[in-house]
Amino acid sequence: MSYTRRLKLTFAFWLIKLEQKKFDAWVKAFRILRNVVLDNSEVDDKPAHMTRFQAEDAFAGEATTKAIEQNLFMEVGRALSTWAYLEEIMVCIVSLLLTNSVNKAGVVMYSIINFGIWLSIISELFPHDELYAHLKPNWDKLTSRLRALKDVRDRLAHHSAFKSEIPAKFFKLTTIAPSPYDVRAKSMRYKPISPLEIGQFIITVTDVAKELAALVNEMEKIKFAHIEMLDAEIAKISGPNAYNKAVEAMKPKP
Repeated sequence: MSYTRRLKLTFAFWLIKLEQKKFDAWVKAFRILRNVVLDNSEVDDKPAHMTRFQAEDAFAGEATTKAIEQNLFMEVGRALSTWAYLEEIMVCIVSLLLTNSVNKAGVVMYSIINFGIWLSIISELFPHDELYAHLKPNWDKLTSRLRALKDVRDRLAHHSAFKSEIPAKFFKLTTIAPSPYDVRAKSMRYKPISPLEIGQFIITVTDVAKELAALVNEMEKIKFAHIEMLDAEIAKISGPNAYNKAVEAMKPKP
């Protein structure tokens, strides 16, 4: 991610935080003013009115919490789907490096759970194909970013959106955090991930996916140019469409 985009996202993050604070302050001020007006009014049965106000406040709080929860889960789902799309592009890269179908490359790659091995396999394959070896620096530039993004992806997939020992009525769902039972040192260092930060993750993964797709497009151009060159060489030796004629000749006769 470029410095300018990171700066814009940071600014947007703090702007939204500021708007949230302003909204919370406005709601708090409104409720205080409402209660003051009620105290100084001459309406009958003030306790009943106050009870109704408290019920309305509780309902509004629950509705806000549910909306935040729904948005959080939607963002997590969108983030994981975006990552899955990125993995598909990596499978395409492997299929080109192995000169095989994407289905067979997918069988191999999706059978490997460790993402670090995915990166190692691709890094090791590039130098062994003279067609694509010069593109390895393009791949190397992305590996460290992919490792960092995978760490965030795993947190989104495995961390919890609630803590079971906290009563629901006292908990405002705003973040993704490690399970309270995950007391490993690494997990204890993690800060909760907010919906806005999940959105930043989606943008970054999308950017990296575009760079991977550009790499695939470049590899495919090289592949098809190489095929055309081979076809031309075969045509020089065996005549036009020699390869196609040979394929047709090998087909079973009716």
